[in-house]
Amino acid sequence: MPRLNEFQQTFCLSLASNLASNQKVTVTGSDARAAAAKAEALISSKLTVLLNDLLAVLNPLSGTQWAIDWGPGVYVVPPATAATDDQYELTATNVEIVFKDGSGQTDSYVVSIAGTNGASDFDVLVENLATTRVMSWRYGQPGEASVKVSSGTTASLEILIDQINVNGQSLASYFAAKTEKNATVTFTGHSLGGALAPALALAMCNQDSPIDSSLPAKVRDLGWTARHYPTAAPDIGNQAYAAFLSETFPPAKVDEPITNFSSTLQQWNQKLWNPLDVVPQVWSEQFIAVISTIYGSDLATPDYVNCIVTRALSAIRDLNGGSNPFWPLDPDRNGQFQRMPYIAPSGCDDCTGDEHSLPDGLCDFVSEMLAQHGSAYISYFGIPQAIATLIPLPPTCPAAEALYDDDLMGCRSRSTGNSTKLGGV
Repeated sequence: MPRLNEFQQTFCLSLASNLASNQKVTVTGSDARAAAAKAEALISSKLTVLLNDLLAVLNPLSGTQWAIDWGPGVYVVPPATAATDDQYELTATNVEIVFKDGSGQTDSYVVSIAGTNGASDFDVLVENLATTRVMSWRYGQPGEASVKVSSGTTASLEILIDQINVNGQSLASYFAAKTEKNATVTFTGHSLGGALAPALALAMCNQDSPIDSSLPAKVRDLGWTARHYPTAAPDIGNQAYAAFLSETFPPAKVDEPITNFSSTLQQWNQKLWNPLDVVPQVWSEQFIAVISTIYGSDLATPDYVNCIVTRALSAIRDLNGGSNPFWPLDPDRNGQFQRMPYIAPSGCDDCTGDEHSLPDGLCDFVSEMLAQHGSAYISYFGIPQAIATLIPLPPTCPAAEALYDDDLMGCRSRSTGNSTKLGGV
């Protein structure tokens, strides 16, 4: 079997930060912040074991010696409600990890940013769905203050930059201590992590970054290469943000393409995405309309989903001067995969109880959406089963139930069991 190439390795390390997904820990105490700190330590400890199990499989398949060099850094949002009997059940909100290849060939670092943890309400409702309002970029920018990102992205970056530390050391101070020349630092993530990884790279590495001058200085003076490798990322900023990101990290294809491996995936600083994946096609006007017919005649988009998108777009326009500020990071589809096969929905047999009476077709749609957002990428990258089995994928039925129970944008009353095309786009 051929060794996994550097793009496959990066993708595996990207997914590694999601191993904490859906893990919950029970901690005791009356202080919410102290309880969150206890949970962070417990989750970090458990995650370290899972990460080392993954690396024990990845390294022999890659001919590398990837190891955790910083982290895993875990943030748990302090609970807003009082504990029951002084017990809190908590889960990770954000995770970031630095891996280093210890094979001695090059000084290569990978910064892995976790995607959405479906078990974290803050993660889902704030970091993912707080897209209706854009805010000014806070981390250095050229010219006028025109660069804007979603409020959810702003909250996430504050956590990744300011809240997460490992033994008192932030990510920025960790890199500030490095002195080697010609190092390579790759920021990577999938889904929400795919949006945050380039944003974090931009915040830390642009020449006007206020976080720590040492990292942009290393890029400039020590010959470091900083780059990003995002997959399945939603669009999170305006046109000025997209331009700033592209100017700082110009998309780059490899000089010597790897044979028998998709040329689309052999690009740094390029959003990579599956055309049958819903997530990378929100929230820009150019792409979001496709959600109403994304699976064509194979599977109709339910009213509930169409209603969420329609009302979200209306809210975006209302709060941003009557127009949608979100701009696609890949308007020319340079990082779009070859269309993947339609995956027959599965896992919906148990979603029929009275407690969770879902509209017709919603579970099937969620099943397909999750498959195209997760397992389709694993397949497209050619990730071996020995690694794929270690990556957690969200279960269909609970995901569909949670989507409906949350009554996003007040759309449950609009769900009739029929499916119609998206209106108002």
